[in-house]
This record gives sequence, C-alpha cells and structure tokens, in this order.
Amino acid sequence: MSDENISQPCWNIFACQLATILAKRGLRIGHLDNRRSIGIHPQVVRRLKDSMQKPTSFPVLNPDDLRQVEEVLQFTTEERLHLRAAILATAIEEELMKHLYDDDALLAAQQIFPTLVKALEKYSYTETGLGSFLLRHTEENQEGHMSDADRIDMALSTALHTLDRATKGLYLDNIETHSERISKVRQTCDSFKQALTELLEVDQDIQQTEAWKIWEEEAQKGLKQAKVLLQDLL
Repeated sequence: MSDENISQPCWNIFACQLATILAKRGLRIGHLDNRRSIGIHPQVVRRLKDSMQKPTSFPVLNPDDLRQVEEVLQFTTEERLHLRAAILATAIEEELMKHLYDDDALLAAQQIFPTLVKALEKYSYTETGLGSFLLRHTEENQEGHMSDADRIDMALSTALHTLDRATKGLYLDNIETHSERISKVRQTCDSFKQALTELLEVDQDIQQTEAWKIWEEEAQKGLKQAKVLLQDLL
C-alpha cells in the first residue's frame, strides 16, 4: 500500500506524524530512502510505512537517522518537538496495546499526544520519563500468503521488537535525573545486546538476507551509541 495518503486508522503515531510533516513538503515516507536523496536505508523506510497500516510493530528512526532527516529537510523547531512527542506517544501506545483493544489503545495514545507536545513546549524537553515499553507482536496472515519481506519480518519479529525498544532508549531528553539516565542507558545497552543475540538465533538462510544484515548493523550501531552515552554519563 502506498503512503501517498495517510490511511485511517494510522497505527504508528511516530510514522504518521512524520508522514504529516513530510506531506507539507510534498514528500512521502518513501522519499526518505537512500535510493533517492535523504539516505535512510530502504528496509528502515519499509518498516515505517508498513507500521502505519497495521498494529504489529512500532519502529521509530534512530537518533542519527532522525537528525539526518530533520537537517536535510530543515524541519522547524516545532516539527522536531512534535516528533519527540510522537516517540513518547508511540511508546505509550505499545504499552496500552497489551491491556486494551487495538482501537482503544490507539485512541488513548492519540488523545495523550497533544498533552505531550504541550509538556515538551513547557518544560523544554524535561517532562517525566515515559521511556522503554515492551512491544507487542500480532500474528500476520498465514505464512503461505506472505511476501518474502513479510516472511523475513516474521522470522525476525522478536529481534526487531527488541531493537525497536532499544532504539527508543537512546532518547534521554525526557529523563531528568542523572541516575535515571544511567539506568536507562544500561537497560538500552542490554536491549541492543539482546537484539543481537536474537538475530543470531534465526535460521541461517534468514541471516544471509539483506534485511538481516541491515538490522544486525543497526543493532551494532545502536549498541555503540548506547556505550558512548553511558561512558559520557559515568
């Protein structure tokens, strides 16, 4: 499905907010990949697009990729703030989906989103922590009806959800105290290590795919970033 128009419901609040901001520039999420001009890997872009249309995963851009998009496309301060709020809202949505029906979880997170925006505006990125939330995986259609990309995503689902959670942990703007930041970064390091372990647990044929290689590289990159953050905090 094309992201020419943002579908309703639009499940990943971060991806939907990003798509809305891009639409103001006559762009779509598909324009972000490195086959065009922005430089985000096509696998990352594909997962963002897919996450808008079904409540099975909630990826966000890692901090480096998000900065790349913001700088190349010259996002305003307000737009950058909205994306940070959307990351928090997406994390809340993931958590709520463990306890509520999908539609209700989405509605609640959408209602929380404006409050998060106001909090960020008021406290200049010092609102209370809403950090890492466990992700929830919903089974897809039967494997026989899946595309190759869906089949690979299914095989990697556990690792990708761990990676998504770890990537959100790289955003520390919403954590006030030094000790809490250290604790968060340590948890994030552990999550990236767990994602790498889970990636190595899939079948060898999956490990030979381009998708596996880009996510293994993403996990290694995230772990390196988390270690740098931890070193700076200690």
